[in-house]
Amino acid sequence: MDEDGEKRVRAKRSGEVDWISDLPDCLLFQVLSNLPTKDVVKTSVLSTRWINLWKYVPVLDLGIGDFPDYNTFVGFVDGFLDFNSESPLEKFKLKYDCDDAEANLISRWINSVVTRKVKHIDVLDDSSGSWDFQLPATLYTCESLVSLKLCGLTLPSPKFVSLPSLKAMDLIIAKFADELALETLISLCPVLESLAIERCFCDDIEVLRVSSQSLLSFTHVADSSQHLDEDLVLAIDAPRLEYLMLSDYRVASFVVKNPASLVKSGY
Repeated sequence: MDEDGEKRVRAKRSGEVDWISDLPDCLLFQVLSNLPTKDVVKTSVLSTRWINLWKYVPVLDLGIGDFPDYNTFVGFVDGFLDFNSESPLEKFKLKYDCDDAEANLISRWINSVVTRKVKHIDVLDDSSGSWDFQLPATLYTCESLVSLKLCGLTLPSPKFVSLPSLKAMDLIIAKFADELALETLISLCPVLESLAIERCFCDDIEVLRVSSQSLLSFTHVADSSQHLDEDLVLAIDAPRLEYLMLSDYRVASFVVKNPASLVKSGY
């Protein structure tokens, strides 16, 4: 390329508009909310405007594997939740190892996001499945919560539940404080529309009653271990239910009451 050509290219590049940086903060937050937090933090090197912008994104989406060590992970989560602590939080997504994490630490984080009126909670315990950690009961009082996804955790007994906005709940290999905890929780979610449960071999629930006036979709999957000879019962009373998927080698009896609304079912 000749010298004049190089000058024209340089002039064009210098005149290019950085339209992303020209967007208002509200739109930038919306874009950044769709990225994992580790990638959002990387945008801080783009320009002066971006240095602290990531701290105001109303989403925390990360895992312990994103950090070189446990203490750095804890320090980052604490710092993020403490910063701008008065503003609402859109999503709290966390993947951790209970073998390292302290129970009171996770409880503190859950309490913090509940206080910040979080809408979506997605917490995965990536340990070997000891279910040592029981979530705090404050989780049941998060009136802003729209979706809840938990994996490898123990849910407390729902002595008081106020989840008026919860529409979707996914419980994967979870345990419960007592046999009626799950049944009670489901019945006390007045607008719950989607429920997915992947049962673990030790959830200690012999009879599960799913009773909901709002439920539209229900998926029930369980352990496929052939050595288990339990005769478990699943009873469903959901008059608005449209989609039902059942896959369970342990349940001997499925009872579906009021199936008139069912559009699609599978086993």
